[in-house]
Amino acid sequence: MAPADREGLVRVYGRLVESVRILRRGGVDFLAGTNVSRPYILAGFSLHDELELLVSSGLTPMQALQAATWNLARFLGLERSFGTVESGKLADLVLLDDNPTTFTTRRKSAPWF
Repeated sequence: MAPADREGLVRVYGRLVESVRILRRGGVDFLAGTNVSRPYILAGFSLHDELELLVSSGLTPMQALQAATWNLARFLGLERSFGTVESGKLADLVLLDDNPTTFTTRRKSAPWF
């Protein structure tokens, strides 16, 4: 990549991060979900990347996790069946050896169950 192209991408990325910060301060809820039909985007890994980007853009780790769980279920009108771990709801779980609400960078070796 040419240096000028890289500099342009860095500027655009900075604007996107600032846009997320402004929207979050304005009370906008975010949804996490990657587009796995694009080349070089791998399901699972790309969601970790997306959550990390949301945190680096000013969301708390809890807000980033909610973007992939509760906010998504609420947006789809499925909060009675999905979005939180409760009796009677459907859920996929990831078991970790630490508290996911305190993460600041991607879990490179998260065990999946």
